[in-house]
Amino acid sequence: MIGTSRTKRLPGAAAALVLACASLALPWQSHAAESETVRVSFDSDVWVAPGGQVVEHDGLPCFAGFGYVDGVDLATGVVEVDLYATGASSYPGIVFHMADGREYEWIYVRPHRAGQYPDAVQYSPTMNGISSWQLWNGDGYTAPVELPEGEWVTLRLEFSPEQARFYVGDSDEPALHVRECRLDGEGGHIGLRCPPDGSALFSNLRYGSGRSLSFAPVPPADPPPGAMTEWDISPVFRMDAIDLELPPSEQDVGEFEWERVAADPDGLLDIGRYRGRTGGMPDCIFAKTTIDAEEAETLRLEFGYSDAVSVFLNGRLLFTASNAYRQRDPTALGIIGLHDAVYLPLEKGPNELAFTVTESFGGWGLIARDGGAMFTSSGVEDVFETGGLLTPECVLYDQERDVLYVSNFDTYRRAVATQYLSKLGTDGAVEDLEWVSGLSMPTGMALSGSTLYVVERSGLAVVDVASGEVAERHSIRGAAFPNDVAVDGAGVVYVSDSGGDTVFRFENGEFSVFLGSDKVSGPNAVLVREGALIVGNGGDSTLRSYDLSTGVQTTIARFRDGNIDGIALTDDGDYLISHWEGRLYRVSPEGAVTRLLDSTVRGAGVADFGYDRSTDTVFIPTFYTDQVVGYRLKD
Repeated sequence: MIGTSRTKRLPGAAAALVLACASLALPWQSHAAESETVRVSFDSDVWVAPGGQVVEHDGLPCFAGFGYVDGVDLATGVVEVDLYATGASSYPGIVFHMADGREYEWIYVRPHRAGQYPDAVQYSPTMNGISSWQLWNGDGYTAPVELPEGEWVTLRLEFSPEQARFYVGDSDEPALHVRECRLDGEGGHIGLRCPPDGSALFSNLRYGSGRSLSFAPVPPADPPPGAMTEWDISPVFRMDAIDLELPPSEQDVGEFEWERVAADPDGLLDIGRYRGRTGGMPDCIFAKTTIDAEEAETLRLEFGYSDAVSVFLNGRLLFTASNAYRQRDPTALGIIGLHDAVYLPLEKGPNELAFTVTESFGGWGLIARDGGAMFTSSGVEDVFETGGLLTPECVLYDQERDVLYVSNFDTYRRAVATQYLSKLGTDGAVEDLEWVSGLSMPTGMALSGSTLYVVERSGLAVVDVASGEVAERHSIRGAAFPNDVAVDGAGVVYVSDSGGDTVFRFENGEFSVFLGSDKVSGPNAVLVREGALIVGNGGDSTLRSYDLSTGVQTTIARFRDGNIDGIALTDDGDYLISHWEGRLYRVSPEGAVTRLLDSTVRGAGVADFGYDRSTDTVFIPTFYTDQVVGYRLKD
């Protein structure tokens, strides 16, 4: 029995599983070893095809349309099938966690977009009969892929209740890693889906239990600051019964009940989770929430919707627009996102914010947030704010001299080799704006005595702190984007190469590879701690420790996303971790993560920060907003 939200099951011959079961020599062992696999014949009793047909191609029995394997209830599993695609517009893919024809998940390819667009592979949950592909786009939900036309290629799906990996061809790397499946429940049928017009064909379907599969735990979500997550929604109405310029209270639809629902942790309200469609014509629902204002003010509301919307504040229409598939231009997909904004004239006290949200195709959703919101945990207080810098990327605190060094990256307003380091007091006062000049897009810095190591685009600059002059320069042959630097107790220097998936070791005037792409992915922040190099990997958003003698790695913490740009160590042994996008965390040695600050909504980054242990103060370079901001961390 699976979860109560998935009790409706498909009919079929569950007792008569007439399949050939054997240990087959399939190319699965490169991903996960399977002790037993099952081949499915498309003319067997267990193959149920409510919307498809069996045809022959290249002398093979093939299937086109929609069908599923009856008698299978898999929470975790592996599915492989061979695909033939002509390259025409088509959406062939593998269905899993299927309760019925209105509730399932699937991953499919777009042959007509393969090799050209970043969404040639798509994950889409279907709830209440609504396939919500317009709501799930970007990292973890869509990906590019190469797909041959007019040739057979193998698709492979590995899935658990929470995650999935999708492979195309013989690659050992997944084309798409779904970081979080969106359906509730722990099981379901498996199946195939494509148009029945011959633009795509399936053959040689096989599956296994996936007992040996392993997925890393899903990191918890960080709700965006200011996200509106509590909503009241109405029943569904046909759009032709609604006046899109009138608020809900003035519609001629009779009495109805509001239902309180919650958005997902990331702020997206997937309306299809709660409501289905009435038929083929566009439908509407009303959604409302309350904003309490301590005084009259203007609030910037950022929002996204699918497919069309009207926005009302206290019964007054402020905005109406459509973002439906192909309506804005012939190539517009209607992907939801925080792309629109309106300024709300809030009155003192409660204000009713209401939306009319229309759906025609591809996903029914709403997302809204306070465009000026910022999150700081209790005990975090700001102590200063300094402007006038040029894309500050890194701040380094010099404890001996009690000053801050700031690298001004500034690729946008000055030519190469004219960037500089600034010197600031710990109160934020600028002591010398262009303290070290003539640098080339400087990023990370590390101090050893009176020697300051600064990463440039070409390699490593060595600065004499006393004179403020560049004493030496060392190029790193083969580096793509040198980024951060750390020094161990023996004076050995480590430089991360974010673009080249490498960490270099600099010793006795020579660079060598310390960690390669088999161990690091998009490495950025680096820190030496007790015989280990701590590395923030931007490629998979992990914080990892690498033994300096052996290179053996240990994962300390996983994040849902984010480029780990800064690391510092507190007196009690915790890590302070920054995400360049605008977040600051405390991470225990055991990997427990606590969010301290989030400025992502404001567009202020938290790049490679400095840290004064004695006062528990962090000095944050905001990158695009040209500031250094000081915050004191209190218990």
